[in-house]
Amino acid sequence: MKKLTYLLINIFFLLSHHFIFSQDKVVIITDSLISNNTFYPTVQLSFQAGDDSSWADPNFDDTDWKITDTRFLADGPDVEWNGTGWFRMNIFVDSNLVNKHIGIFLYNTGHLKLYLNGNLLHETKIMNRFPQQIVFNKPGKNLIAIRFSNSNWEFLNSNGRWAGFRIGFADYDKAVDQAIHSDRFKLIEELIFLIPALILAFLHFFIFLFDKRTKQNLYYVIFLLSFSFFIFITYSWYFASYQTTIVLLSRFGPLALNFILLFGAFTIFAIFDYKHKYAKIFLLIAIVLGIIGFITAGHKYVYYLSFIFISFVSYQAGQVVFSPNKKLGKDKKIIQIGFGIFSLSGIYQMLLSFDIVGPILGSYNIFLFGVLAFLLSMSIALAKEFVNTRKNLEQQLIQVKDLSQKTLEQELAAKEHATERKILEIENERKTKELEEARHLQLSLLPNDIPLLDDLEISVYFTTATEVGGDYYDFLQTKDGTLIIALGDATGHGTKAGLMVAIIKGLFKSLAEKANIPEFFSKSTEIIKDMKLGNLFMSLLLLRIKNKTVTASAAGMPPILVYRSKEKKVESIVCKGMPIGAYKDFPYETNEFNVETGDVILILSDGLPELFNDKKEMFDYHRVNLKLSELGAFGSKEIVNGFKDSIDEWRKNKLPDDDITLLAIKFK
Repeated sequence: MKKLTYLLINIFFLLSHHFIFSQDKVVIITDSLISNNTFYPTVQLSFQAGDDSSWADPNFDDTDWKITDTRFLADGPDVEWNGTGWFRMNIFVDSNLVNKHIGIFLYNTGHLKLYLNGNLLHETKIMNRFPQQIVFNKPGKNLIAIRFSNSNWEFLNSNGRWAGFRIGFADYDKAVDQAIHSDRFKLIEELIFLIPALILAFLHFFIFLFDKRTKQNLYYVIFLLSFSFFIFITYSWYFASYQTTIVLLSRFGPLALNFILLFGAFTIFAIFDYKHKYAKIFLLIAIVLGIIGFITAGHKYVYYLSFIFISFVSYQAGQVVFSPNKKLGKDKKIIQIGFGIFSLSGIYQMLLSFDIVGPILGSYNIFLFGVLAFLLSMSIALAKEFVNTRKNLEQQLIQVKDLSQKTLEQELAAKEHATERKILEIENERKTKELEEARHLQLSLLPNDIPLLDDLEISVYFTTATEVGGDYYDFLQTKDGTLIIALGDATGHGTKAGLMVAIIKGLFKSLAEKANIPEFFSKSTEIIKDMKLGNLFMSLLLLRIKNKTVTASAAGMPPILVYRSKEKKVESIVCKGMPIGAYKDFPYETNEFNVETGDVILILSDGLPELFNDKKEMFDYHRVNLKLSELGAFGSKEIVNGFKDSIDEWRKNKLPDDDITLLAIKFK
C-alpha cells in the first residue's frame, strides 16, 4: 500500500508540475537519469548580482531575477557582475531518490557555497574532480541556491577561460569509482611518458659530458627535457585545482611543443651528419612563438602557427631520414621506424582533433605515444651507433693485423658489391613504403561521407594511380546553408603531394568559410609560399552553392561542365588562374551562374581527360562532354557509374598514370 501511494504521488507530480511550477524553471532528477551517467542540468539559471543570505530561502520570490550562463564563458558574463552573485535552481526530485546519497559534481573556479532548501550544504574554493554528497529529504520541488564569488574572473576571461561554475548529478558510488579510475589512468599514463624520458635524458647527458663531440646527445637531452616538461604541463592541467594554474601552465605549451619537434629534428640532423643552414632561424622562430604563446596564454592561433612551423621542421627532418643518398646502417633504420610511427601519430592526432577518428584505448594523447616511440628509437640508435663504432674499430684492427693486402682488397670489393645491392634493396623498399604511406595519407584526408541534402544529389568517383598523385576533394557546410565544395590536384607524387593535400585540407577547414574564394586562394598561397616548400603547388577548384546560385573559381583546374536539362546541352565554364603556391597576389577570377532543377554540375581533375588507352590515345575533354550529354538526364550516381564504365572500357587492363576524380552534383 505504501509503494502504491508513492507511485500515485510521482504520477501526480509528473503530470502536474507544468501547472504547479508554471512560473519556475524546474529541473527533473530521476533515478534512471543519474544511474549510469552524470546528469548536467541547464547552465542557464536565475541570477542576481550582490550578496544577501535571504536569497537562499526557498520562499524568496526570484521572478524578477535575470537568466544567465553560470559558466561565465571566455567572452564574459552577459549580466551585471562585480565578482559576487547568487543563483537559484528549482529541482523536482523523484521519490525513489529521497534520503539517498547522490553525487554532485561542483566544477568551480571561485568561492562557491551551495544551499539546499535554505541550508548550507557545501562550500569549496577549488575545482574538485571527486563528487560531493547531497541528500534530498523530500520528493517533488526542492531549491538549490548558490552563492558564487570570483575575484579573478576578469583575468580568467581575458585569457580565454571560463570563470564561473557548473554542477552535475550522478550515482555517488559509481561517480567516485569512475573518478578514482580516471585519476589512476591519468597518473599511469603520465608515468609511462615521463619516467623513460627522464631516465634517458640522465644517461645521454653523461654520455655527452664524457664526449662533447657527440652534439647529437646534447640535442637529444634537450629534446627529452622539453618532452618531459610538455608531459608535466599536459597532465598538470588535469590535476589542477585552480583555473589560474591552468592559465599559467598553458602559457608554456607552445614553447615546449616547438622545442620537442625542433630538437628532435636537430638530433636527426646530427646523427645523419647533416648541417641545416637555417637551424639558427628555426631556433629563433621556436623561441619567438614560445614567447608569443606565453604572452597570449597559449591562444589557439599560436598553436596553429606552431603546428605549421613544426610540420615544416618535421618535413625537413623526414627528408633527411628518408634521403635516398644516405647509406643507412641498422641504427638509422631504427630512427626511420621511430620517425614513421611519430609521423603517423601526428596525422592521427590531427584527424582526432577534427573528430574524424576516435581515441585509441581511451587515450586522446596518441601524439605523445608517437613521440615516446620516436625518442626510444633515437636512444636505441645512439646507443647502437656508439657500440657499432667500437665494434667496427676492433674488427678493422684485427683485419689489418691478420689479413694480407690482397685479401683485404678482395673483402673490400665484396663488401662494395654487397653494399650496392643492399642500397638498391633499401631504396626499393623505401620507395615502396613511401608510396604506400602517401597513398594511405591521401585516402585518410578525404571525407568519410558525402553530404545528404534535400535539394542536391552528390556522387563521387575517385581512383588512385599506381604511383600516388595528390587528388583531393572535400565538403564544408556553413551556418547560412551554403555548401562549399573543393576539388584539387597537388603537383608531384608521394609524400610531397600528400603533405600539400594535408596543408590544403587544414586551410580549407579553417579559412574557406570565413573568406570568399579569391581571398582563400590568396591567403593559402601566402601561407604556402612562407613555408618555402619549393616547387610544390596545388591546383584547386572551389564551388559555393546556395539555393540555385553557384559561385566558382579555380586555380589551374579543368573547366566546370554544366548540363542544362532544358536545352539538353553541356556548357563549359572556364575559370583561369595559377595554382595555389605559385604566385602571391594573383588576381583570381570568380564566376557566378544560376542553375535550375534537373541541371548537373560535373567537376573533375585532369586524370580523366589525360587518360591514355593501349593505343596511346587520350580520352580528352571532347569525350567527357559527350558522355555528360548522354548521362545528364540521370541521377548523380548513375552519371558517375556511367563514367566509371567508360573509364574501364577505355583503359582496359592499362593502369592509369594519374589519379582520377569526378564529382557530379544533380540539382533537384
